[in-house]
Amino acid sequence: MILIKNIQETPFHLVNPSPWPFLASWSAFSFLSNLALNWNYTSCVSPIGLSLLTFVSVIFCWISDVSSESKLEGNHTTYVRLNLRLGMLLFIISEIMFFAGFFWAFFHSSITPVLEIGAIWPPYNVQAISAGGIPTLNTIILLLSGAFVTWSHHSLLSKSNSQTILGLCITILLAIIFTFFSRI
Repeated sequence: MILIKNIQETPFHLVNPSPWPFLASWSAFSFLSNLALNWNYTSCVSPIGLSLLTFVSVIFCWISDVSSESKLEGNHTTYVRLNLRLGMLLFIISEIMFFAGFFWAFFHSSITPVLEIGAIWPPYNVQAISAGGIPTLNTIILLLSGAFVTWSHHSLLSKSNSQTILGLCITILLAIIFTFFSRI
């Protein structure tokens, strides 16, 4: 493998035109559309598998391009890496605020129910889900998947490829089990 390093004229990385954002959004839309149709109607599973395979391959190619821009072409300067970290931090903060809004709406509705829902909580004709059973099991599965992905990350940092792959496989298996139990 030959490393080709560009000499950066500016501290910024100007991105070349790429088909990956369009293809990733198209394949994600296709996968979610097929999944929604299959969820509500009895349908063939093959379009779901094909669109998921397309999405995964597009993401793999996109990450490969970003990696080659960083490692082989040398486009990711210290300033670019700092901005990538800042972008991820802002994304995480936006997700925190998004979920805080959902929890705020739930708590507000449960503490002060409005007249339109009968001024009671939970609303009339809505059966509350018991905290035991599947919700508790899914919480345990989520915590376990977090532990296994952390183990996989530490194995990756210590360059133990077999443990990294094993941790990721267990995490994916737990995600499939979580999704199965969420559908019940």
